[in-house]
Amino acid sequence: MRQSLLFFLTALLLFAVLGSCQSRNNPTAAPTSLPQRMDSLTMAFLARVRTGATTSSTDSLATYLAQALRHDGVDTLLYYRSGCVGCEVVKEKTNCWCNTAELRAYLFWQRAGRTFAKQLDCCRNHLAVATSAAAFAFYFQHRHVLDEGPAYFRELERYNRAHPGQVRFLPPSPVHGEQRYIRLWVGTQEYKVGHTARSFEADSDAAEPLAYEWRQRQREWVRLLEQLPTVTASPPK
Repeated sequence: MRQSLLFFLTALLLFAVLGSCQSRNNPTAAPTSLPQRMDSLTMAFLARVRTGATTSSTDSLATYLAQALRHDGVDTLLYYRSGCVGCEVVKEKTNCWCNTAELRAYLFWQRAGRTFAKQLDCCRNHLAVATSAAAFAFYFQHRHVLDEGPAYFRELERYNRAHPGQVRFLPPSPVHGEQRYIRLWVGTQEYKVGHTARSFEADSDAAEPLAYEWRQRQREWVRLLEQLPTVTASPPK
């Protein structure tokens, strides 16, 4: 009886050890959550940056992660970055900034009714965390107005192609200044906003003369995104 019990316990221990080995050797044996997968992909991306195999940029990291998320069935994503264009001398670069145009960068996504945020930079991984849906809620609340912005620029491009001798120009950008950039994916559609800060300062003497409601909503959206809480970084890996 004691020998049978000993044999049974030995076999049980052996199966447990084999199962543990298989889990370590086979990533699919122990599935991870989507936020954890984004953290793992970020660390892999940063490892490639350190070896010079890829470009050090939050834009390229955001595109890399967005492609993985969309492949996993996520169809609502938002990438936001802000910084300073032409400020390499004006503002001293410190620590992990990719460049001065990417001082703050976040990737948001929604899945199964939950919203996640991941801070991006070029030398460390920041853990993806659950957050509020405010970034997306603002767009969906004002979508009918915000969508007029891309339509305006598409029409401007069409006009300039049709009238090469009478090209319409937007006001010139400053030599250096604050920049805001939004890239939103909703299903198969993509929405982009990218302007210098004067585009968003309605009371500024240098503000772009585009007095449209969609421009005002863009300003409000940007201010909301700038106020979202910072995600705590994990230790460098």
